[in-house]
Amino acid sequence: MCYLRAGDPSQSLYRHLEEQIDGLDRKVEDLAWQRPQSRRLMTHPGVGPITALATETFLGDPKRFVDGKAVASYVGLIPSEHSSGGRQRLGRLSKQGNPLLRFLWCEAVGHAVRKDAELQRFYLPVLRTIGDGN
Repeated sequence: MCYLRAGDPSQSLYRHLEEQIDGLDRKVEDLAWQRPQSRRLMTHPGVGPITALATETFLGDPKRFVDGKAVASYVGLIPSEHSSGGRQRLGRLSKQGNPLLRFLWCEAVGHAVRKDAELQRFYLPVLRTIGDGN
C-alpha cells in the first residue's frame, strides 16, 4: 500500500518500481511452473514459486542427500548441541548453511501453519512448550 500524497514526484517512481516488481514476480512464477522439481515443491503447503526455485537452485539434486536430516543439516535447521556427562541438551538452530534458504523455509512453515488446521494442532503446542523465540 502506498502512502504518498497526490502529485508527489515519488508516486511515479513508486508505480514504476511496482510494475517492475510485478513483472519479475510473473517471470519467477512462470519459470517455477516450467521446472518439474519446483512444481513438485509447490505442492507443499506454504511453498510458493520463490521458495521452490531457491530450494531447487541451492540444494541441487536431492538424491545427493541420504535423508531429510542431511538436508536439514545442510540448510542449518538442526539444533546446536551442548552435551556433558551423558546429558544431551539441544539449543537453538545452528544457523550453518544458506541463510536465504533457511529464511524462506521458515517463512513457508509460518504460512503453512496459518492455513492448515492439522499443522496448527501439531505446531502450536510445540510453540507453547519452547516459546515463540522472543
